[in-house]
Amino acid sequence: MALDLMIPPLSLLVMIIAAAWGFFLFWGLLFSQWLFFELSQSYLVILLVVIGIVWLSHGRHILATKDMLHIPVYIISKISVYVGYIIRKQTKWIRTDRR
Repeated sequence: MALDLMIPPLSLLVMIIAAAWGFFLFWGLLFSQWLFFELSQSYLVILLVVIGIVWLSHGRHILATKDMLHIPVYIISKISVYVGYIIRKQTKWIRTDRR
């Protein structure tokens, strides 16, 4: 279970890898050191290939091909959620009514 908790949600994982890719692209352009950019690019490609394979084998009946185009918009919309979580940490327990 501990290993399962170490893996972030898929949208956050994609954002982290894409941010690392962008940072190391800038780093490579600035200092001409491309090793970390190549590593982050390989992580990004592997992630996208694995997501594509899983979608082809198990997700086509759940998510249509044209709906796949909305995934980047969904990931971008999640940025505010994660930034809000970092900036405004919840410190109190909010109790909900039980039925």
